[in-house]
Amino acid sequence: MIRSTVLNLVGLALPLVFAFLCIPILIEEIGSEGFGLLALMWALVSYFGLLDMGLGRALTLRLAVSESRGDRSSSGAIIFTALCVMLAIGLLGAGVLAAFSRPIVAHLDGVPDPAQAAAAVVAMAAAVPFIIVTSGLRGVLEAQHQFGIVNAIRIPTGAFTFAGPILSLWLFGPRLDLIGWTLAFGRAIALLPHAYFALRRPGGHFRFDRAELRRLFSLGGWFSASSIIGPLMNYADRFVIGATVSAAAVAFYATPHEMVTKLWIVPGALTAVLFPSFASRIDSGRAERRAIFLRSILALAVLLFPLCAVLAIFAEPLLALWIDPGFAVESAPVLSILAIGIFINCLAHVPHTLLQSSGRARATAVLQLAELPFYLLGLWFATTSFGIIGAASVWTLRIAVDTALIFALSLPLVRDRPK
Repeated sequence: MIRSTVLNLVGLALPLVFAFLCIPILIEEIGSEGFGLLALMWALVSYFGLLDMGLGRALTLRLAVSESRGDRSSSGAIIFTALCVMLAIGLLGAGVLAAFSRPIVAHLDGVPDPAQAAAAVVAMAAAVPFIIVTSGLRGVLEAQHQFGIVNAIRIPTGAFTFAGPILSLWLFGPRLDLIGWTLAFGRAIALLPHAYFALRRPGGHFRFDRAELRRLFSLGGWFSASSIIGPLMNYADRFVIGATVSAAAVAFYATPHEMVTKLWIVPGALTAVLFPSFASRIDSGRAERRAIFLRSILALAVLLFPLCAVLAIFAEPLLALWIDPGFAVESAPVLSILAIGIFINCLAHVPHTLLQSSGRARATAVLQLAELPFYLLGLWFATTSFGIIGAASVWTLRIAVDTALIFALSLPLVRDRPK
C-alpha cells in the first residue's frame, strides 16, 4: 500500500511542476480574463468527465471484490459492459455541453470574445467521451493494483493539461478555441495506453451482460449522485463569481484555488489505494481496516498541516513571487482562507473512501444532497456581498461541516463490535 501510494503521489505531483511553470505564462499571454475563461473550461470538462453514473467506482469495486474472492471468470463481462455504457454517457454529455456552450458563455460577465469562448467550450466537449472511458479503464488498472502503469501514463497526460495551452499559444496565438482542441487531442491520445494495458488480460470473454449492467447500476447509482453533487459544490464558486463579479475575478479566485486544491494529490494518491483495499475487506478484516483508517488520517494530518500553514500564513509573498505583487494583493486573502479548508477536506477523504468502498455511497450522497441548497444560497449571498473573499469563506465553512458529518457516518465501520 505504501509503495502504491508513493507511485500515485509521484504521478500526481510531477505534472504540478508544469502547472507551476505554465500558469504565470498563461496569465501573461492571455490576460486575467482569458485565464479565467481557461480555468472555467478546465472546471467544465472536469465536471462533465465525472458524470459517469458512478460506473467508474462501481467497476473498480466489482473487480476488487471479485479478485478478493478468487473469481476472475466474469471480469471480461464486467469491464466490457461498464465501458460500453460509459462511452454512451460520454457521448451524451459531450452533446449536452456543446449544445449549451453559448448560453454558458452568455451568463459570464466580461468575456472579450463570446463566439471564441463558446467555440472553446465545444472543443472541450469533444474531450468528454475520452475522459469518461479513460476513467473506467483506469479503474480496471487500480482494481488490479497496477499503479505503476497508471502513473506512467498519468504523468505525461497531466503535464499536457498545462503545457498543451502553452504549445497552442506558440503555434496558433492566443485563441481559446484552439487551446480547447489541443487539450481535447491530448485526452484522446491518453485513452490509447490505458486501453492497451487495462484490456490485456481480462478473466472470461468480453461481452455485454445485462445482469451485470443491473449490478453495476445498483452499485453506481449513489456513486453517481456523489460524482455529480461533489464536483458541483467544488466548482460552483467559479461560475457564481463569473456571473456576479467578473471573468477577471475568476482568475484572482481560481489561481489560489488551483494552488491549494493541488494538495488533493496527497489524499488522492492514498485513497486510490485505499478504495480497493477497503473493498476487499468488506466481508472481514475489521481490525485491520480500522488500523489502516487511523494510520491514514494521522499520516495525512502530519504531512499536510505544515504545508497548509505555510500557504495560509505566507499567502501574499508566495503569490507575489509566483505571479506578481499586484495579483497577490487581490488573491492572497483567498489563498489564506482556502488553505484552512483544504487541510480539513483532505482528512475527510479517508472516511469518505471507507464509506463508498463498503457499499455506503448512499450515505455520502444523501449528505451532499442535503448540503447543496444551503451551500449554493450561502455562496450566492456571500459572493454578491463580499466578492471572492466571501466565496472562499463559504467554501471553507461548507468543508468543515461536511468533514465533521462524514467522520460521524464512518465511525460504525471501524468501531469494535459489541460482544
